[in-house]
Amino acid sequence: MAFTNTTPNTLGLLERFSLCRFSDALTRFGVNMKIARMTSVLSAMSNDQLNQIGVKRSEISQHAEMLIEGETSNK
Repeated sequence: MAFTNTTPNTLGLLERFSLCRFSDALTRFGVNMKIARMTSVLSAMSNDQLNQIGVKRSEISQHAEMLIEGETSNK
């Protein structure tokens, strides 16, 4: 009988843990999508435009990450 009394509590804990992991994964996916979009936008810019904002073509991916992570940390 003790097993049946603890089963709902254990299942509830597992469900919350699983939901939390899913939520974290979804958040990471969203951030990664934003970084990919920002990288695409920066890559489409001309060298002159990149020079105006102080970014070298080889630094595009790092700059995109910095922009998006800065945006999400300000929320």
